[in-house]
Amino acid sequence: YPFCLTGIIRNDFSNISNDKFGIINIYLAWKDNLPKEITKKIKQNNSICMITCEPYLKENKDLSILKDIYSTNKYDALIRNFAKSINEYDHPVLLRWGHEMNGNWYSWSGMSNNQSSVSYIKAYKKIYEIFKEEKCEKVKFMFSVNSNDVPNKKWNRFENYYPGNKYVDIIGIDMYNWGKTQKWALGHSKWTRPQDI
Repeated sequence: YPFCLTGIIRNDFSNISNDKFGIINIYLAWKDNLPKEITKKIKQNNSICMITCEPYLKENKDLSILKDIYSTNKYDALIRNFAKSINEYDHPVLLRWGHEMNGNWYSWSGMSNNQSSVSYIKAYKKIYEIFKEEKCEKVKFMFSVNSNDVPNKKWNRFENYYPGNKYVDIIGIDMYNWGKTQKWALGHSKWTRPQDI
């Protein structure tokens, strides 16, 4: 493809074969399995599957599991099985793990983890190492931040979360321009030019 169009979120993948996008993104919670019917359609479409893996528990979205990921073996089998399922898929995958960690709206954010990036980095590195042990070579790890640090504090700068060049294949930046379309934005938000974002 001469260019990739991303930023499209879809709940219905039934007609995916008509979408000629370079990258098609799916969201998975921490314990979700790779949805084989969807990834099969993405592969048949000759698109790259981007998996946005959100490390939260559906039964308690506000609970941070980062420490359990990096300091115990509680989730090691789950991570290994996920890597194996991607190996079976046998098509390029972008793994966008724990995106927007420099915001304050997710349980894997620095805000939810003692106002620190340490737990995020340790969890990210452990997942990366397990994927390498499983020889999951078709996966490219994407480090994906929010364009604004929320809160805008020195400890929360997006650079603080960077795990290092060894662990990152691609960098992504989520940029939002809500204008006045969201109820929470009314009264204090305005349209922002893309170049300013």
